Amino acid sequence: MKSQQVSSSTAFKIAREEYHTDYDICLNWYCIHLLYLQITWMWILFYEVIEEL
Repeated sequence: MKSQQVSSSTAFKIAREEYHTDYDICLNWYCIHLLYLQITWMWILFYEVIEEL
């Protein structure tokens, strides 16, 4: 979990440096992308738990 947070903050810094002119747009995309990844991982973990039961 910690390694994921570190890579996320690094990705945010890179995104901020590369797209600082479109900062708000990039931030919105980044948040949506993170949310999508979180939901996807939740579903995968949920599915694996059900498979084990």
